[in-house]
Amino acid sequence: MAYFLWDDEGVAQFVKSFEPELEEQFYSLPSNVERSDVFRILVAKWIGGIYGDMDTEPLRNPSSWITTDDLRSWEDSETNQLYGAAGPIRAIVGLEADCPPDSDAYWRMGYAEPVQLTQWSLAAAPRHPISQTFLDRLSTNLRNTTSTKTSQKHSPSNQAALNSIDPLLLTGPAAFTAAVKEWLVTTTGLRWNALSGLADGGQSKVVGDILVLPITGFSPGRGIYGNMGSKSVNDPSARLFHHAQGSWRKTDFVVEAGKFCRTKYQKSGYCRQPTTSVVSITAMRVLWFLKRLSRMVRGQSLRRLAFPLTLLIIAVSLGLYLLLAYSLANDPRLVPIAFQEAKSILLVTAHPDDETLFFSPTITYRQNDAGVKRSLLVISSGNYDGLGDKRQSELHSSCDELGIPEDRCVVLDIAELQDNPKQWWNEDMVKDLVTSYKEKWHVDLIVTFDNGGISGHINHRSVSAGVRKYVQSTPDAPAAYMLQSTPLLRKYSSLLDLIPTSIPFTWRILKALLTTPLGRQVEHNTVHDVVPLAAYNSKALIVSSWRTYRVSRAAFSQHDSHRTTQEQDEASKQDTLIEIFEELNQPRIMTVPGRRAEVSEKWRIDYTIEHVHLRLIRRSCKNAEVCAIGLQSEYGPGAGKSIKVLGSLYECCDSTYDA
Repeated sequence: MAYFLWDDEGVAQFVKSFEPELEEQFYSLPSNVERSDVFRILVAKWIGGIYGDMDTEPLRNPSSWITTDDLRSWEDSETNQLYGAAGPIRAIVGLEADCPPDSDAYWRMGYAEPVQLTQWSLAAAPRHPISQTFLDRLSTNLRNTTSTKTSQKHSPSNQAALNSIDPLLLTGPAAFTAAVKEWLVTTTGLRWNALSGLADGGQSKVVGDILVLPITGFSPGRGIYGNMGSKSVNDPSARLFHHAQGSWRKTDFVVEAGKFCRTKYQKSGYCRQPTTSVVSITAMRVLWFLKRLSRMVRGQSLRRLAFPLTLLIIAVSLGLYLLLAYSLANDPRLVPIAFQEAKSILLVTAHPDDETLFFSPTITYRQNDAGVKRSLLVISSGNYDGLGDKRQSELHSSCDELGIPEDRCVVLDIAELQDNPKQWWNEDMVKDLVTSYKEKWHVDLIVTFDNGGISGHINHRSVSAGVRKYVQSTPDAPAAYMLQSTPLLRKYSSLLDLIPTSIPFTWRILKALLTTPLGRQVEHNTVHDVVPLAAYNSKALIVSSWRTYRVSRAAFSQHDSHRTTQEQDEASKQDTLIEIFEELNQPRIMTVPGRRAEVSEKWRIDYTIEHVHLRLIRRSCKNAEVCAIGLQSEYGPGAGKSIKVLGSLYECCDSTYDA
């Protein structure tokens, strides 16, 4: 058996010699994969033989691909028409998709036909009519797609038009299937879906002089998903195995949506008829639009697409807002039952104004529910600049706007827990305070900062550590949630932030759209979500409605002293800290969480640095001078300072760190 491998130069010579009238159209195709699709047909037409992709592996000698069993007569069960071999077999094709014709499973897996042929392998005698049919259809499609106003097939407008067509439909398996289907239906009257092997266990079928192999022929060993009757690679009907090593295709939103729908709901039957669900129709239209847009990008400049892309981002953001703030605002997959069933909610913050700066959607959630008592515990009065009394008064005005009773709007003024951007508060004291007010108010849900403190303020982070310590040390502690810190740019991106925010919740949003929570009555042709609601308690997504947003803005306006000189100084030091983290030529030190680290006066660094690996010391020590590293503990005004030298750096590049 001889093998032929054509390079680009050989392909060009072949096309010019054998099919010169197709040469211009051949090279007008936008991608190499499309030219490869066409070239295999050209070789089959003029030379004949067996084609296989580079990642296919013959499971048996091609000389034994046709057996006596393959040539048996067969009957179409619907038309009762009998088919069989009337002469030599001059072409062999195989199925890659075999789906029930009366279902939509094929489009959910991205196929154009319920019964579709593969193109990673085929065999044909020279000048078989299916090859010419394929080329004629391609030439017609190219003429109809490209502009008649210009003779230049490579013009930008023509290339953009060709880019808009899915290669699978233009030159790929769908196009090959259409060509074979046209020839067989025209010459033999074949009912195309009669080629399915689902009902007869995967029987080979001869139609005219073409042998159509079942899906196991060229696509054996498929998994549970999308099996379609495919048998093992060891089955006698398996001729060739496709390893599928990589793909030229980019992500297709419609195909991926179809895969999700089939994989998740194949047992329940949901999504079998997209017309039964408004959500399905809308989702598929949006995905279709995104698919078209992704193809347009290949043929258009970024400048021309900037305006429509901007409109798209704004539209998606508004759509997500309406969806999350209204339609799905109380879905337990997004807002866990811990929030929806809580009777006494406690928000723990560090300073006055934190409740509106960071927690507005949460503090206004269920605001009008008479059965819910909301409480606010502020650990310090924010007296760093001597404005503690004023800020306390502003906090009570804010609570009044938020509808929090005065006796549940508590701001503390404890000497050891004063507002200080350089002081890590005693976690045990915070823990004891939370314990006390939890018992006093019978709290069943706690909300506070996460490890990053939202803004990075050391007091915020110590509050988070104190609440975490309480939860971990208290067996009967209520559910506690920490607000996730986000990058600075996202904090000021308004509704646009809904796009990155929604990404981790994509699966939950889809389930909220397509299923009904367990325990509730099924509505709108959906099915029950079989996952218990408690499984969704790990995170929550709360979006303010327009009404609650206005309430939180009114509360925020009560804090007219929240911008202080202290905050400006803190911002300046944060810039310095960022520079230290990013620049490797700065000294790096590792500290214990909750402590304040200082480098010698030479470096003039006086700010908290945490969780920096020691290995960075050696990486940053080129030509550095000797300096001492110390660890300073500070628990509050008047607590005193204790400095313990842990080690020194000598000739930094060869130094050791003795802790």
